[in-house]
Amino acid sequence: MRLFDLNIETVLEHWDVEHGLREIIANALDECTLSGTAPINIAKDDRGCWHIRDYGRGIRIEHFTLNENLEKIGADGVIGKFGVGLKDALAALDRHHAKVSIWSQHGVFTLTKAAKHDFDGITTLHISHEPGDQTIRGTDIVLTGVPDTAIEKAKEMFLCFREHRVLDTTSFGEVLTALPAGAEVFINGVWANAEPTFLFSYNVTSLTDSMRKALNRERVNVGRSVYADRLRQILKFSNAADVLQSLASTYARRDEGELPEELSWIDVAHKALNELAKSQKVVVISQSEIKDHPEHVEDIKRDGRQIVLLTDREKQRADQQAEQGKAPFHTLRTWIQSVNDSFQYRFVDENHFTENEGKIWRKADQILGLVGLRPNAIPRILVSETMCTSEDGTNGAWDSKLRAIIVKRTQLRSLQAFAGTLLHEVAHAVTGTVDCTRYFEHVLTDYLGLVSASALSGVTTPVGPAVPPDKGSPTPPMPEPPVAIDGIAFVPVESSNVAAVAYDDKTHTLYVALKRGLRYFYQAVPQTVYTELLNAQSKGKYLNKEIIGRYKYGNI
Repeated sequence: MRLFDLNIETVLEHWDVEHGLREIIANALDECTLSGTAPINIAKDDRGCWHIRDYGRGIRIEHFTLNENLEKIGADGVIGKFGVGLKDALAALDRHHAKVSIWSQHGVFTLTKAAKHDFDGITTLHISHEPGDQTIRGTDIVLTGVPDTAIEKAKEMFLCFREHRVLDTTSFGEVLTALPAGAEVFINGVWANAEPTFLFSYNVTSLTDSMRKALNRERVNVGRSVYADRLRQILKFSNAADVLQSLASTYARRDEGELPEELSWIDVAHKALNELAKSQKVVVISQSEIKDHPEHVEDIKRDGRQIVLLTDREKQRADQQAEQGKAPFHTLRTWIQSVNDSFQYRFVDENHFTENEGKIWRKADQILGLVGLRPNAIPRILVSETMCTSEDGTNGAWDSKLRAIIVKRTQLRSLQAFAGTLLHEVAHAVTGTVDCTRYFEHVLTDYLGLVSASALSGVTTPVGPAVPPDKGSPTPPMPEPPVAIDGIAFVPVESSNVAAVAYDDKTHTLYVALKRGLRYFYQAVPQTVYTELLNAQSKGKYLNKEIIGRYKYGNI
């Protein structure tokens, strides 16, 4: 009998029997992987001894030295570093009074204690080495005095002995089903941590350098910060139907309670949103949008679509995808656009008005007269049961294609509502601009002043009529436009509304000076559009139809 000094006196006080067994099982699994031999066997014999058996190449005396097994470094699918874990396991089992004997064709190895060579006062663990049985295939580790519960606890630390089903395999690891008791994370098949708030369990098989450094020798209760990035990568590259459907269905119930932890990760939540939108008609709305535009909630539902409420940060990412034209879902803006693209007015003939609606409708000329519009200058006015959807819940519109003011029928319920909507849309017709532009606000302010003066003075026919572009009586003379503004050379044109235009062919910027003194620039305008504007018989009409609303603009 020869003794091999393990150089261990007392270590790992916090290890229980199952922790020692875990290392032995890990070594057996690694040998099975490296040698490509039959699966390991863990069984109890008639004498009450437990056997952990692999069918590999057999353990040797040099495997008990304190070193790393070079064969395992960089090998796929292995769990540990043979040598350190085995010595720790033997020390832990000895502490708990378990007897271990290891059998292979290379020897029979048993644990014993002996004085350290030349130091009789120091007793350490030694391996007793005797000749092996040449008929033994692999390694048989025989354990005496080990409780059955410790064996079961040790086996539960390994994925191969658990009931998790593999849903998908990626280059970074596996997505697994979560058990009823909760989700778990494994690293190279060894239990790392419980994650009860996760949707899936995981087995990380591709470790980063930082992960290797962070993993302690115990490989248990590893913090989430160690593996969270890897789990995100696993889900990012997972395309299995079961994974995608589970993400989508869970995401669809996000308003019912707390979400699984994975859906708090922006990239994973965005993936779940895209998957949900493949099977359901989805409109995503941010928390701020639903606060500002609550009127659209019922409209979206009536359109047969599901509303998904996003945080502003999530919505930003969704908007970016929608702008690229790659979104299977609608944002509020794209939904409105899609509705409007397929929209048709449902016009109502005045013969079908109720008595009260008719009385209010017949006030139109009188209302427009308050701001100086004579009957022959009044644009066409139509009433519709429906209006194009917009983000401000509009009840009226100036439709430049129809060259008409459209008023929603509900506005005929009161004279105040009808008059306000009508004057607002007339201002759009006159200016050819949208809300919040300086020109539009200027005209609207004029209307407020005229109506107020009429109401206070009793004068119903104000002076200084306002007319729509290129229609009605001529506007009062306006000062000649400057030849140059900030170095921009303007070309005077003949128009009742437009004073002069200019074009920069290097930046493709169109400049327009109106006779009311306002000046605008329009970006990314083709030179052909500028040429057509110069040659147009009606500059105002061309500006309204071909330029306003089509190009980004600003004030000079």
